[in-house]
Amino acid sequence: MTRRKKEARSTRAVGYARVSTGKQAQNGISLEHQADAIKAYCEAHGLTLVELVVDAGHSAYKQPLARRADGRRVCELVRSGQVEAVVALRLDRLFRSIQDCINTSMAWDKADVALHLLDMGGQAVDTSTPMGRMLMAMMAGFAEMESYAKAERTRDAWDYKRARGQRLGSKPPYGYRMADGIAVLDADEQETLDVIIMLRRDGMSYTKIAEDLTRRGYRPRGARWHPTTIQRILNRTSVQ
Repeated sequence: MTRRKKEARSTRAVGYARVSTGKQAQNGISLEHQADAIKAYCEAHGLTLVELVVDAGHSAYKQPLARRADGRRVCELVRSGQVEAVVALRLDRLFRSIQDCINTSMAWDKADVALHLLDMGGQAVDTSTPMGRMLMAMMAGFAEMESYAKAERTRDAWDYKRARGQRLGSKPPYGYRMADGIAVLDADEQETLDVIIMLRRDGMSYTKIAEDLTRRGYRPRGARWHPTTIQRILNRTSVQ
């Protein structure tokens, strides 16, 4: 059956929402935001949301979508022909590697299943169109390139200090963790860092950001979030 014939009736869709930590899942705000956005998008675009899959409290940093329990459910609905569209808030909710993104989306495209991403740089992307597929591939590539670049910059800085005999400190910068003597990306902290940057760009004060992170259930390294902690984290970014 062609996509044109399918669109003669309401397109069936599965929504996918994910958070990375148990506290975020218990708090539910992040999941609620994703769920509300998915439902509103489906209603506005004539999609029938047959199921909303919620991946609560599991990090997707190293696991392909099909290997995560809730991700398998999405893939099963696609494989069995029960849906013609997959809807998620952002690319990083579904995938954490360009290989998984491209392989999965290509398989869905062959099955005539479109991927709808609601917030790709402030606009929605629908991979049922050639332009949508191109934009998604480009964004996936840029996202992974930036991830590797961040890790490379951190490793270079630490290698430089080590070569000069400088003290490395007991902890890597926020957003990273130590593994075999080098700093590597920490998926949960990277997600929290994205939220901190977003809130600051929205004009929120350090104090309000600390309160908001506490309310949402994002886990600090210490006992609780402090405004000075937020400021120190942001001082390492381009956002002040």
